[in-house]
Amino acid sequence: MLLADVGPRIEDIVTLDYNPPTYGEVVAGTVVAIDRFGNVITDLEAARVPFAPFAMQIAGHTIDRLERNYGDAAAGPFLIVGSTGHLEISTANESAAERLGVTRLQRVELRPL
Repeated sequence: MLLADVGPRIEDIVTLDYNPPTYGEVVAGTVVAIDRFGNVITDLEAARVPFAPFAMQIAGHTIDRLERNYGDAAAGPFLIVGSTGHLEISTANESAAERLGVTRLQRVELRPL
């Protein structure tokens, strides 16, 4: 099979405005996906955050509650470590993305409490 058999050659490559995460006194990252439940998935690896406890700032909101699982979460937005080890924003029984007005490629920051 030739590469041309897979599809047409791409001449107009578009790059996204993306900055990789930084881990320091302030941790900065990006929303990389929103899943079908409305969970907001970031590129921040929880294991690399150099401080705890912390609060996430995004779209004018501050979220300072970290839950271990979805079942025990109280109402309102919370942070959770997803299956890939990245920090996610979620809300019980609703879309966190819609509730907070968050879209892909928005920047997030973590600051120590």
